[in-house]
Amino acid sequence: MKHIFSLITCLLVLLTVFFACAPNEDVYGGKVESMIFSDDVPTSVDEGEDLGLSTYLLITPQNVADTVTVTWISSNEEIATVSNGYVQALREGSVTITAQAMDKETSTSLVVNKVSIKEFSIPTYFEVYVGSKVKFPISEVSPKRAPLYRFEWESTGEGPLPKYNEGNWYLKADQEREYTLTASVDKADDATCSVKFVNPSISKAVFSPNAYTLERGASLSLKSHLQLTPIEGFNADTVKVTWSSNKPAVATVNASGKVEGLTAGKATITAMAGGERATCTVTVTAPNDEENTDPSDPSDPSDPSDPSDPETPQDPNYPKLGPTIMVQGYECVDLGLSVKWAMTDVGATSPYQHGDQYAWGETSPRTSSSMEGYSYDDDPEVLPLSRDAANAAWGGNWRMPTAAEVSELIENCTVTPYQHPTISAERGLILTSKKNGNSIFLARRAEGIYWTSSISDDWNVFAKSFVITATDIKIDTYRRYTIRKIRAVCK
Repeated sequence: MKHIFSLITCLLVLLTVFFACAPNEDVYGGKVESMIFSDDVPTSVDEGEDLGLSTYLLITPQNVADTVTVTWISSNEEIATVSNGYVQALREGSVTITAQAMDKETSTSLVVNKVSIKEFSIPTYFEVYVGSKVKFPISEVSPKRAPLYRFEWESTGEGPLPKYNEGNWYLKADQEREYTLTASVDKADDATCSVKFVNPSISKAVFSPNAYTLERGASLSLKSHLQLTPIEGFNADTVKVTWSSNKPAVATVNASGKVEGLTAGKATITAMAGGERATCTVTVTAPNDEENTDPSDPSDPSDPSDPSDPETPQDPNYPKLGPTIMVQGYECVDLGLSVKWAMTDVGATSPYQHGDQYAWGETSPRTSSSMEGYSYDDDPEVLPLSRDAANAAWGGNWRMPTAAEVSELIENCTVTPYQHPTISAERGLILTSKKNGNSIFLARRAEGIYWTSSISDDWNVFAKSFVITATDIKIDTYRRYTIRKIRAVCK
């Protein structure tokens, strides 16, 4: 009996060793042994068409094929894109589609065939407001899914031509003018359109109501309270509004009309639209009505004698930043560099708060990244101030930093990671100047990304940004319509 027990014990030990040493791929779905495209995989597709390649991808063994994640890659996304095995053919040319899974990969070549446009239609008259960018309407295209990139344009009167971007043509109105556009493509008949760029006109602009109260640290959107009465024939929703505060130390207003209360007192917010001006008074109160004594005359909200909030002790968990100086109503830090860096993001009220996010070249904040409605297609080496989100929000000499100024920041500062011990969202990097010891803070989530004002060196649909990781800063490029934060600089 003792021998039988010993034999069973040995068998159990051997089985334990066998399973401990055996590969464990089966537990997690197994390993890809081979991956190829079948012989009948399509080798061509027409422009504007979609093609599913997943059904032509053969993976063995079958139990792995049912569970493994496949990564798809296009060698040229200008010609064709691929997602989850579905190819979208964009324009004539050749492309290689690659599928990857675990340590295996396979590729297939695909030719995108030209689809000639036989018919199309454009409006005979088209009106655009000066300062706006709109999609130029091309309709009744035959074949229906034919791409539009081959259109050619001519103009009389030296008017600007539409620009192609992400599948559509866009027209930007630069100044008041009238001219004629002629469109031609493939073998279709040419078509002409009379174009008129006109200045938007407003007969009346008012706030309703024209006085508001908010606590320090709170925000208020005034856009919906601004009532614009357009002259007949104009759509007020398309008129550009410029916002400003006479006391940005009390209350700031960004390019979309969002007001932030900073210090107890009164400020006048002004909106300019279509040549008309509207003003309203914003009264900022301290929480729980503390220190809400404003000696200024209520009838004169521009009186400079706003009270200051009493100083509060520094939270010992926060790093010591600055020292700060005020430039045109906003705090910044002199790091001994060619520009001074703002203490906070544009749209934020503290160094640890994330600010508003913008697409590159747009001056109003966005909440999501989308090519639809993206309004900037010029290709300057550096953004002009008229399209600079920091300058639009803060005015004066404030602007977005260039990539060279970010490189200067990186080269001349030591980087220290910071994480608040109890507030998980408040984390980022402390940048301390090697020249004078002054510091700023850049916040991040998984990673924080900020725009520069510099265009990408390689692709004019990309612009340069700087990325805040857990331990360092690096310069990268992103598509311009993606939304990123802004940290302003000034001379």
